[in-house]
Amino acid sequence: MHRAAVMLSGEFELRAGVFGTDQARGRAFAERIGVAAGRSYADLEEMLAGESRRAPGERIEVVSVLTPNHLHFPMVDRLLDAGLHVFCEKPLSLSVVEALALERKAVTRGCQVGVAHTYTGYPMVRQMRALIAGGAIGAVQKIDVQYYQGLDQSRDARRGTARRGVASRSRTLRAQLLHRRYRRTCFRSG
Repeated sequence: MHRAAVMLSGEFELRAGVFGTDQARGRAFAERIGVAAGRSYADLEEMLAGESRRAPGERIEVVSVLTPNHLHFPMVDRLLDAGLHVFCEKPLSLSVVEALALERKAVTRGCQVGVAHTYTGYPMVRQMRALIAGGAIGAVQKIDVQYYQGLDQSRDARRGTARRGVASRSRTLRAQLLHRRYRRTCFRSG
């Protein structure tokens, strides 16, 4: 979904990345989507090293972080250290303390950080808000929000929620859909 949105925007070009934990599959995927040979990396450090050797106009400038939640903070932190702009899938971090540290670092480094709240822009979500705000369905007493993603619940039970943090079980998504203040909230740096 993120790759398609980037391509539709016409503002960005997908040039490089780490496309999974299985290096062979990641490289095959990169080739399928048109990433040049040698620009599919095994991990973040390899990507930063490889891209730093390229000419300034050929290097990556913005990185999209689409990893499991517990990896967002360390990856965004490292990318900011490298002077790169970052667009991170929610949540930015697993705590407010970490998020504030990233904000300070982004300002210090002159980098911009954006956080994706993808589903809040979906037409059905906007329609739901309009129906509620306009009173079309009466006074709402309770809203039950479910987010079906086909996740293996047994795998989640084995891993626990520490890796997902406060955004586990779609709590962040529910809050965004229901609370007015999220519609006006923005994290901006730089």
